[in-house]
This record gives sequence, structure tokens and C-alpha cells, in this order.
Amino acid sequence: MGRIGLDEQDGRGTVDAFPTGVDYSAAVQAGDVDRSLLGELDFADGILGNPWSAHGRHAIVFKARRPDGTSRAIRCFTMASRDAQHRHESLHRHLTRHPVTAFPGSRWVDGGIVVGGRSWPVLDMEWVDGRRLDRWLEEEIGGDRPGRADRIAQLADRWRRTILDVASARIAHGDLQHGNVLIADDGTVRIVDLDGTWVPELAGRPSPEAGHEAFRHPGRAGAGQWGCELDGFPALVIWVTLRALAVEPRLWETHLPGDDHLLLTEEDLADTGRPMWSRMADVGDAEVAQLVNRLRRLADGPILAVGSPHRTLAIGLRPSPEPLDQEMGSRRAPVVTLA
Repeated sequence: MGRIGLDEQDGRGTVDAFPTGVDYSAAVQAGDVDRSLLGELDFADGILGNPWSAHGRHAIVFKARRPDGTSRAIRCFTMASRDAQHRHESLHRHLTRHPVTAFPGSRWVDGGIVVGGRSWPVLDMEWVDGRRLDRWLEEEIGGDRPGRADRIAQLADRWRRTILDVASARIAHGDLQHGNVLIADDGTVRIVDLDGTWVPELAGRPSPEAGHEAFRHPGRAGAGQWGCELDGFPALVIWVTLRALAVEPRLWETHLPGDDHLLLTEEDLADTGRPMWSRMADVGDAEVAQLVNRLRRLADGPILAVGSPHRTLAIGLRPSPEPLDQEMGSRRAPVVTLA
């Protein structure tokens, strides 16, 4: 039976079309999963008798349970991505040496599922329970729960410490955004969707994606900028948002169901004169105002001036300048004062 990887091309020199989510769902329902590679799995049921699934931009994820009771996420790709196998295997090797508790464990399984007479690769991943960051905020703030400000402030602190742990392991997630951040019932922060994650072994390779428009630096308009400093800007967007909401939860009133952002939009990041910037800065907390202005200056400046999370999430007035960034492949622009 034929087997195809994410980087394989057909005879015309174009990347083969990958199965759709519907195709994968039918294959799971028919039992066309290679249990010799994935082990025994009992897939969770969804509505109308179909397997439970969650759809993302590049893949569909199924929830399954092993005989020992542990849950797994089986991630099936719905579009091709250059070097995907190499990237995920490089990440696996790096996490083996430098574990990061925020990231789910995973392994690449070539030929894990059969669709249309071909075997397709999957990621066999640790299942992560938790609420998406935006939904967590909606439940905390929209429900007007007692003590919500303290819990949001605690989450802001956990977010900062989590991202600094990731950066200390020489890893950049590459697509930090509300949909990829899960909050467990005990408040633990987990980060999922590792398709664009960078590790030193991948230095010099092009980025497979450009990040979420409402979280990335305006200068990262296309894939290509990839290195250990990628998370500096989006991590700050999320930290500033949480810090501002902890002081003034009513800012969340501007967030509507279906909004694909937190407080700041893609348009806000491109134009720092828009009203939300002032609303966040004027919540009545000097530290929050300072952080909002830090983010605003970085948004207005060149992307190479941003720096790593160790710099953007620094507490204090003037973090020391960082050295030449070898992984980004070019000399950084002049350092922007953060405070």
C-alpha cells in the first residue's frame, strides 16, 4: 500500500492534496488506523455517531484512550507542510534533552492512518485537558466570578514564568495565541499546536508559518522570520492583556463571541494610535501602563529590535541589551528601550 509523507510530491511536481477532516473521520470510524504503529486505541465518540474531533488550520485531532486509561490526541494533517517530519523529530529530540512541561509529548508516526488507499503520517500526542485562553477569560469575566481579578493576575504570572521556561530551553513556539494556550483546572498553562516550533537544530531553515495576525509583530507579515526570538512579541501581547484585565476586567466587554483575538486586533498592532491602546494604558496601574507602552514601542519598531521573551517580559526599567542573534541570521536592529 502506498505511503506518502508531508514533503512528498507527485509526478507533476506539486504537493499531493491531503485528506480532508471528513476523510480522516471516516477512516477512524472504519478502523483504518495502523494499531501496529499506534497501539490499541479506543476513539472517543462525538455527535451523530462520528468520532470526536477538533479542527485546526492545518490538521484535525481525534481523542483516543489506551487500555491503561491514558488519553491520546491523534493529529492528522489536512495540508502539506515542507520539512514537517524533520521539524517534529527535531523538536522531539530537543525536548528529550530539555523537557518543557508546558508542551505535550508527541511522536511522529509515518503511515499511522490509511485514507484513499494510502498511508498518511500522524502525530501521536499526549492529550491535554484545559480551556482555551479566550474561553477561560470569558468564563472568569463573563461569569463575574468572585476573586476573578486575583485569578487573572495569578494566570498572568504563570504565563510569564511558563514562557521564560520555554525560552530558557532554547525553544520558540512560533504561534503563541489564544487558541494554542490551554488552562487546566488547577491553573497550569499548557501550549499546543507545535507545527511552527523552533529549536536550534532548525537554525537556518525557513519558518513554516507566519503566526496569528492578532499576536505577531506587524513586521512578521509572511513566513520566513524564524528563530529563538519569535515568541518575544506575542508573549508580551498576552502578558499585557492579562495584566490589564486583572486590573480592569470590564475591558473584556469589547470582546464579542467569535472574535479571533483577545483585546488587541491585527489593526491595533498595525496602528498604535487606535483607542484600545489608551484604554489598556489607562486602567489606573503604573506597571500596566508601562507594559502597554513597551508593547506599543515594539509594535512601532522593526521586528529585529524585539528580542527574546527574557527581554520583552523583563520586570524592571532597562533590561541589558542582548547580543548578536546567531539563529536569526542577521544583526539585530538598534535596541529599543523597553521601559
